[in-house]
Amino acid sequence: MSRIMLGACAAVVCISSIASAANPPPKVAPVYVPPSYSWTGCYIGANAGGAWEKVQNTLTATNGAPAYFGVAVLPDVSRNGTGSLDSGGFIGGGQVGCNYQSGRFVWGAETDFNWMHQHDHLGGRFVYSTDPTSPYVLDVSNDEKWLWTVRGRIGITATDRVLLYVTGGFAALRMDFRQTFSEPPFTTPPDGTPQVATFSKTKAGWTVGAGVEAGLWGNWTVKAEYFYAQFDGETVSGSFTGGVGVPRGATLANSLNDIHLQVARVGLNYRFVGP
Repeated sequence: MSRIMLGACAAVVCISSIASAANPPPKVAPVYVPPSYSWTGCYIGANAGGAWEKVQNTLTATNGAPAYFGVAVLPDVSRNGTGSLDSGGFIGGGQVGCNYQSGRFVWGAETDFNWMHQHDHLGGRFVYSTDPTSPYVLDVSNDEKWLWTVRGRIGITATDRVLLYVTGGFAALRMDFRQTFSEPPFTTPPDGTPQVATFSKTKAGWTVGAGVEAGLWGNWTVKAEYFYAQFDGETVSGSFTGGVGVPRGATLANSLNDIHLQVARVGLNYRFVGP
């Protein structure tokens, strides 16, 4: 009986093997897993947006010897040349940078150069509070020409193709400042000269900001960012003589502080390493 049962089992196994060979299981196609997007690599791009600057100027008028101004009118002149020089306008330029990604974290560095034209002035035609018959012209103006930054970046990926980052570093701003005072006929040659105080300098400072960047098709990315920059103050003064017959002197000193700049812009980058 045992031999009969063993033979039957062997026959069943053999028949099953033959059936499996005749009807193999269907083949399952391999699932394609696309490569993960990588932010590692260098890039070059362009940007455009808006910039808003603020410069606080404090003007201080002092007399020479002999005095040009009456003591009572010195506060008038100082007050009329003191105020905030605020302006806003277009900013645009280009940037280059490099990133390195480790897991979800991305480290990098970027430098950019932007052209801008911000202009504001305060002043005009005034009269002395103690002598309304004596008009004078006082004007204070400030221009920003360009902005350059060198910044580090650190970010985290919200998704493979979306990067959130903060940024900060060095900033340089080109400024042109001019302040003039004239009181015809007392500050016109040959008896006197108008007062002019100017400077054209590149001011050093720092900047911090944040942004978001997203991968598009191929090697292109788009970004939107905001940053704040602050720069060192500056002082500039000018002396002049005026009067008829007896030259009299004075000095107008300008102290520029709270030099701030805010920038909001969008940019397009081309990465040299594929996604």
